[in-house]
Amino acid sequence: MHWKSERVQFSSAGPRSGAKRMLISSGSEHADVTVALGANDHVLQDQRIISNGTCTTNTLALLLRVLNDAFGFLAGYMTTIQCYTGGQLPADTPRGSVLESNRAAALSMVPTTMSAASLIYIILPKLAMRVKGCAVRVPTFNFSAADLMRQLASKADVSAHTMT
Repeated sequence: MHWKSERVQFSSAGPRSGAKRMLISSGSEHADVTVALGANDHVLQDQRIISNGTCTTNTLALLLRVLNDAFGFLAGYMTTIQCYTGGQLPADTPRGSVLESNRAAALSMVPTTMSAASLIYIILPKLAMRVKGCAVRVPTFNFSAADLMRQLASKADVSAHTMT
């Protein structure tokens, strides 16, 4: 996985400055463990650097775990829709060969990459290679949505399953 350099610098700065523990709210190759509460928090022990993944990862990891435990999760495709970020430019501007990154953040729906699928594999290794996805950044300040199409091993009959 390739993480942005800002995240790498951030994740190594905490321990260097004397922090005993660190919680990172994004993916990080420097994390001792990546956790989504309710999905794999049983792995938490005395790790020093803990990644909580991303908002999308947390949204989907618990849902995927519950679906897999209750019905058997065979495959899925997720689409996430999120607000634009500070890394996007406000106006159409040539930025290089990735043409979609040239689009105005506040005016365009921009297809982009997502880390949620790769983080799901870390959090729920049993589902490795079963979840694919895409992401779209939309012109709004604060918004996130996730859509999951899924194929289950058994019929999703709620009356036949009790969740604890």
